[in-house]
Amino acid sequence: KREHAESIIIQHAGSAAVTGFTPIPVSDAPILLGIQGTMIARIAFVYGLEIILKNQSTYFMKVLIGPVIARSGIMIAGSLLKLFPGIGTIAGGIINAGVAGSITYAVGHAFTELSERLLLAEIEGGESSLNKVLNNAADIFKNQFDVEMKKKR
Repeated sequence: KREHAESIIIQHAGSAAVTGFTPIPVSDAPILLGIQGTMIARIAFVYGLEIILKNQSTYFMKVLIGPVIARSGIMIAGSLLKLFPGIGTIAGGIINAGVAGSITYAVGHAFTELSERLLLAEIEGGESSLNKVLNNAADIFKNQFDVEMKKKR
């Protein structure tokens, strides 16, 4: 399952990087959210957790948004550079491509870690273990997201 999730993450991180390189300032944000949302849904399907994700979708979106927003300042700077034709567009595109790809990659790995813990809890401990992981999902996701972002520096 992890290998399948890894291939999904690489596909979506690549798509996010290409999207981040677009020359139009700020136009990539809604597309990036769509790319990341689709990646998360595909990973959930790989782990057989689509029912949990469907029932807890608002909660999971809140869990995911915090760490991503905290890292979005660099993308804003890249988008501002895109306002300057020529070198600014290229520099801004390169910055945004790197940040978009890195954030998507980190989101994918953090969600994979969370998915593995949810699946393991469901298999080994039933509903009480599953609820324990769900109650700690924000911390699990944030910690793994931070670990993955540090790897990208």
